Amino acid sequence: MSGLYNLHRGDGPLLISIPHLGTQIPSSIRHEYSDVALGVTDTDWHLDRLYDFAKAMGATLLGARVSRYVIDLNRSPNDESLYPGQTTTGLCPTETFRGESIYQPGQEPDQAEKQRRVTTFWQPYHTALQAELARLREKYPNVLLWEAHSIASVLPRLFDAKLPDLNLGT
Repeated sequence: MSGLYNLHRGDGPLLISIPHLGTQIPSSIRHEYSDVALGVTDTDWHLDRLYDFAKAMGATLLGARVSRYVIDLNRSPNDESLYPGQTTTGLCPTETFRGESIYQPGQEPDQAEKQRRVTTFWQPYHTALQAELARLREKYPNVLLWEAHSIASVLPRLFDAKLPDLNLGT
């Protein structure tokens, strides 16, 4: 275990990564965050508990401890958009999924701070992820990397949350 993530090493060919599980905002930068952000509402809550069964199957679980509001571990370290042309959050998000400001006015991270966060938080998580994949690939020709996520059911700012009528004949 690291201060940045929790790691359970299994011996099967399954690695479950939970990059948005973390709720920690380091005390050194907490004062920069809005009250809304300190509630870390966009956390992927309880996925560690949901996937706990996988440990008995031999899965390896890697879960972040640092909040996605500090750095989104599921983004490219160069801050490329995952979905060009669509509303998304960046490497160091400045808004919640609901469009609320994460930072106090004028406290958003600059490029140097983003790079510091990549080095301090993003890189260690991805180094652990790569190391676990390499460890499992020594034992198995194929390893499944499962990215575990959850999201609020209604976020109209990000996507049309209307469910289609599937007419399943019921």
